[in-house]
Amino acid sequence: MRQTPRILRRHRTTVALSLLTGLGLIAAGAGAGTAVAAPAVAVTFTGTVTQGTSGVAGAKVEVVRTPTLLGQTPSVVKTATATGTGTYTVTASVPAGTKLFVRATRDDHGSTSAAYAQSAVVGAGGDASTAGTSTAAYPLVTPITATAGSVTADIDLAQLGAVAVTLGSGLDDVALERLDGTPVYAAASSSTTTTRSFRGLYPGTYMVHGQNDLGWDESTAKQVTVVGGSTTAVSVTRDAPVTSTLTGTVTRKGKAQSKVAVNVYGPDGCLRLGTKTDKKGFYTLPVATGGSFTVSFASYPTVTTEGSATSRYAGPDKKVTVTAGTPETVNAKVKIGGVIKGKVTFAKSVKLATVKVVGVKGTTVATRTVKAKKPTYLIKGLRKGTYKVFAQQRTGKQLYAKKTVKVRTAKTTKVSTLTPRTKGVTLKGTFATKAAGSVLAAAFPCGAQGEDDAEHYGIDGSSVGGHAAVSSSGKFTIERLIPGTYHLSAYQAGSGSYYYVTTHRAKVKKGGSTVTVKKASTAYSIAFTGTVTSGGSPVVGVDVWVNHRTYGSQVVGNVPPSSTTGALTGDLDPRDPVTHVSVTFGHAYDDTVLFPRNSPYYYSVSSPTTVTKPADLKAITLGPVKGA
Repeated sequence: MRQTPRILRRHRTTVALSLLTGLGLIAAGAGAGTAVAAPAVAVTFTGTVTQGTSGVAGAKVEVVRTPTLLGQTPSVVKTATATGTGTYTVTASVPAGTKLFVRATRDDHGSTSAAYAQSAVVGAGGDASTAGTSTAAYPLVTPITATAGSVTADIDLAQLGAVAVTLGSGLDDVALERLDGTPVYAAASSSTTTTRSFRGLYPGTYMVHGQNDLGWDESTAKQVTVVGGSTTAVSVTRDAPVTSTLTGTVTRKGKAQSKVAVNVYGPDGCLRLGTKTDKKGFYTLPVATGGSFTVSFASYPTVTTEGSATSRYAGPDKKVTVTAGTPETVNAKVKIGGVIKGKVTFAKSVKLATVKVVGVKGTTVATRTVKAKKPTYLIKGLRKGTYKVFAQQRTGKQLYAKKTVKVRTAKTTKVSTLTPRTKGVTLKGTFATKAAGSVLAAAFPCGAQGEDDAEHYGIDGSSVGGHAAVSSSGKFTIERLIPGTYHLSAYQAGSGSYYYVTTHRAKVKKGGSTVTVKKASTAYSIAFTGTVTSGGSPVVGVDVWVNHRTYGSQVVGNVPPSSTTGALTGDLDPRDPVTHVSVTFGHAYDDTVLFPRNSPYYYSVSSPTTVTKPADLKAITLGPVKGA
């Protein structure tokens, strides 16, 4: 989700009011500060804290000093508590000319309801800037200049509204966002299978996105206007993908064959789709995007598709190029595949083993889990050829056994008993750049991705104990591997950047192997530094977001509240294009944020307007407040 802050509506009293953030404030003229060596004056503030027509009993009223920099947490000068009718009086002694605000907060932690704002801020003048005759008025609170005497400042907690979203078929959730794409957190929410309700939202304009169960946006963004005291209804429907279809008929000696496994692989070798033929030998598969694919009619039981584990048939692999929206037909003729069967001998402490069949290219074409109670296995639907059959015990010792067999069409080959006794071998290596990091022996992009994954896989699909730390000298050791071909995926830290390698293939031999991993050719996260400013002055306490075309909205950097220079640090993934940049003040769950997290207001970003590389974020300049 993305969220956007929002400023409250303006009210006038003896001192004209402009309501702002729920738990922070906007200082128009962020550089304003306290006059030095000015005489102290006593300023008495009086007024009533209300929500609707009722006074807010027990509300906390604070006189706060204008921060020096935009984004700093304002300091509290004096505090008072409203009476049972909501009236208050508080006197602050400050140097003459000090810039002040008065902030009222309902002291019930939101338990009353989500009908009214939790907090509001009042300043002097109450004059809100208006963007001509166009859509928005942007309330900017003008600070009160301290002079001796009394100031009347009534504070009204704004009436909030709600959004009720109905989900269309295929959608599982909703993202509520500001217009700049940052997430909004409603004061309260509820849901059913087909609806989501967000309550306690400041009046203004928001966006909603329908999402799938993985959190990916799958509907065009809809703008929705929230009105105080009412609920706005909106429905979102899943965008129709531009699909093609792969269809075909599978035959054997001219007769249709049912229950033949049909699997579609992408250009990266990863499974995309799978099905089986019907009684007429027919299959159909939807392809959401265009591109080059391989359609396999061999029975690869490692593929989780209906019918693949029991298919007797072996057929060809066929290449096909799909154009989005254009149907393609791929027919195939199959034969009765070869069969291998055998038995695994178990040690006393071992209950499970994995049997895998590896082809001449080092690719696993079949796997079976074998239990000690029933130690036999039967694998059908193999093409004619030579295979290696491994049995691997599921134990920390990673013992294995191997046999080489020849498979013939429509024939059964018996494999002699496999008794895992051989220890896994060791792969040693060195980073060419000699920088610390970590290495996985894993099959990407089809296998587990991430150095914290519990299991890792060889390029042939086998489970391996293949995670190793890299020393400062660049050395690493991966133990307990079965001989075979692996992808070495290296996470390497160096010069403020983290590199991600997926292209290095290592052949691990029976006696172990040694490799040198070259410097990563593709950086997946590059560090950057910069500044965030507004009107030439530093901005602090902010998170910088980017909206990736694929990955969605992410925080890529921040300026801490303790900063006095607006110094920004972060890291950016350059592989996915950035569509826009946005900024939020404070952590999403921090009550000292500049705007309320349940509001639509945000500071726009004047520059950069485009981001193609981390260096483009070196200087971020904020523009005017938007979102009403």
